[in-house]
Amino acid sequence: MRDAGLMHAAQVLSDKNALNELEQHLEPGSDSNTGLEVLYEVFGMDRMNFEGSLIYSKTLGASRIWGQDSYELAN
Repeated sequence: MRDAGLMHAAQVLSDKNALNELEQHLEPGSDSNTGLEVLYEVFGMDRMNFEGSLIYSKTLGASRIWGQDSYELAN
């Protein structure tokens, strides 16, 4: 639990402003169940993360992963 990348991920997922920023990267028309793939560049040293920058984000398409719509999977 001391990896700089893991610590930054926990920080992003527990910060309302960071979550709002991620939400802005969803494609128009996406609902709240849409998955999002993100890549951060994190700078850290000696079990501390100093800074992280979002460098890539893309909405995940369930049909590309599972071969069918996510709504079909839920039923």
